[in-house]
Amino acid sequence: MRFGHRISHKIGVAMHTAFACCVVFFAASVTIAQPLEIPGQSPASGCSRLPWSPQWTNTNGELRYQLVAPNSLLGSQSFVIDEVAFRTCGPYFSTFTSPMCEIRMSHTTTVPPSPMFALNLPNPQVVYPAGPIEYVRTAGQWSPIRLPIPFVYDGSSSLTVEIRYTNGTSTHPTSSTDIETSQQSFNYYRVIASGVGAYNATSSNASLIDPRGLYMRLDSVGGAGLVGRGTGKIGSTVALELRAPTGVGLRYQAATSLSKGPPLVGRRSIFLAVDPLFIASVRGVLPTVFVNYTSTIPAAGRASAAIVIPPFPALVGSELHSAFITFGAAGIRNASNTWSFQIQP
Repeated sequence: MRFGHRISHKIGVAMHTAFACCVVFFAASVTIAQPLEIPGQSPASGCSRLPWSPQWTNTNGELRYQLVAPNSLLGSQSFVIDEVAFRTCGPYFSTFTSPMCEIRMSHTTTVPPSPMFALNLPNPQVVYPAGPIEYVRTAGQWSPIRLPIPFVYDGSSSLTVEIRYTNGTSTHPTSSTDIETSQQSFNYYRVIASGVGAYNATSSNASLIDPRGLYMRLDSVGGAGLVGRGTGKIGSTVALELRAPTGVGLRYQAATSLSKGPPLVGRRSIFLAVDPLFIASVRGVLPTVFVNYTSTIPAAGRASAAIVIPPFPALVGSELHSAFITFGAAGIRNASNTWSFQIQP
């Protein structure tokens, strides 16, 4: 029997009541933070061809590109970054594809940046895991990429965003000229390596470090991030870190389901199916399995929960999907990404 079948007999008559409770609870509106546009110009004033346009992708195919933004451009407050968007030059829409694309972020103090990539990315966190990407862009508009793993900006450091890919191709021509001026007065820089071997390059040519940073928008579409750690094996524990830097003092509620479903909190928020497992996790039916699923976000802006996987071989292969929200007297304030894993032997 699978996980959901094992718990269904424990829910019994309470299921219909719980179902109604959960739908109402998760269907409330969520406050979405305003996106942060860098380096701060209005969207109509500039665009960038790097790193997605054919002039670089179809000619060079391989690229490692870092964007270093000083803390003065980042609003001086902690927030969760779970979406990044770029503005492409040119009169056309375009689709960028790559079999291997990775996006990483890191706090940094190296501003202006070093030609050594590692110095600009001292504590790299993967936000878009290495793998295929198909990125559709419309010239002159913000074109977003949702990040599967959110990054929590600390509110005081400078920030490096790194994009690297192999075998990049792009449809439709875009402008070969960046419609932008030098951002040297902002200490906003880009660091580039291109061509064969660029994906794992250790340094950039000094001529490819310049203060014309890519126009970028950082967004906190849910205002919270969930990251899980563990082997996912039966009989083991998967630790969940609930990040909500703007939710200190608020109550939170986590939930886990056997499949993803339509968004339960607006169009940008959690995607969990309201199934028996979801109901059990929210109602506290299995407190030894779903540990600390409801409490208060502490002063650090991060709370801990856990999934203790029962030692049942029949659970192997089940996929579990988890997310959480924060809420107060005015309703739901934040909604996290959906984090998933498959139970292993």
